[in-house]
Amino acid sequence: MNLVDILKKRKSIRKYTDENISDEVLNQIIEAGKLAPSGRNKKPVKLIPVRDKETLEYLSNTRSHGSQILAGANAAIVVVGDSELSDTWIEDCSIAMMIMQLRATELGVGNCWVQVRGRYLDETGELTADLIKSKLNIEDKYSVECMLSLGMPAEDWRE
Repeated sequence: MNLVDILKKRKSIRKYTDENISDEVLNQIIEAGKLAPSGRNKKPVKLIPVRDKETLEYLSNTRSHGSQILAGANAAIVVVGDSELSDTWIEDCSIAMMIMQLRATELGVGNCWVQVRGRYLDETGELTADLIKSKLNIEDKYSVECMLSLGMPAEDWRE
């Protein structure tokens, strides 16, 4: 598949089968994200893979809307940026996320961006980012931008 084909085929997938994504495939998606360019090549992005079902369930409940797909995902990648290292951490995280989405699509893995920055849990008013940082023991210098939900598509979306 060339890049234009990948761009045409990429779509947000929110329903997954129970099929596992291999560690090799997950690592290929992460490695693609690590290759993303960043402002002044400061590389402020950190990618945190999550496979534990209990943790995925927890992450699915950190927003009132839009994060529930994580409960049915086989894996997720939490995308954080070192806001002390770079003032372009938001853009850098976004670029890494998009590259991971394209790589996942190329590998046949369903995926969907779950926004975190600026989102909160309606019931408590807690910031989604704070809930995630606490659960995953993420250092204070990192800000959570988004999460990538990953799973094998429950429907044929490649046509």
